[in-house]
Amino acid sequence: MDNGLKFSVCIPTYNMGGLIGDVINDVLGQSYANFEIIISDNNSQDDTEKIVKSFKDPRIRFFKNDTNVGYARNLQLCLERSGGDIIYLLSAKGRISRDALEKTYAAFMISEDIGAVTRPYYWYGKDLQTPVRAKERYAKEKDAVISIHDNIEAIIAVVKT
Repeated sequence: MDNGLKFSVCIPTYNMGGLIGDVINDVLGQSYANFEIIISDNNSQDDTEKIVKSFKDPRIRFFKNDTNVGYARNLQLCLERSGGDIIYLLSAKGRISRDALEKTYAAFMISEDIGAVTRPYYWYGKDLQTPVRAKERYAKEKDAVISIHDNIEAIIAVVKT
């Protein structure tokens, strides 16, 4: 599926050679094909660069910082290097389903007023049965649209997801 809007899948990383290949494979296997993968490496000392460069897909853009600039700056650099219409933040420890980008695209298409989409996410190590961190959905029963005009508690709850 490719409906015109381009995703920038932004993956800030540091010493994630053991996990980055699985994450890249998840993104490359998406049902929504209009994306770029931006990997901003925070001067890793492992084989992260070698693993990323072993993928020969032109949608993958790899940047290695000269020094470790910290997570916040590395994330900012990742965003600055992106060129898509939709920013999709993904952890180098994260895994996504085959239709993750397609579902995110559909959420943006609900209304022209949609400016951000959150999703549940789970961080895994090599064991895909045991998440090491989880963030649940804002509204478990159904999708929800929250406006800046809603109560502050709802807005904070969405930001936390």
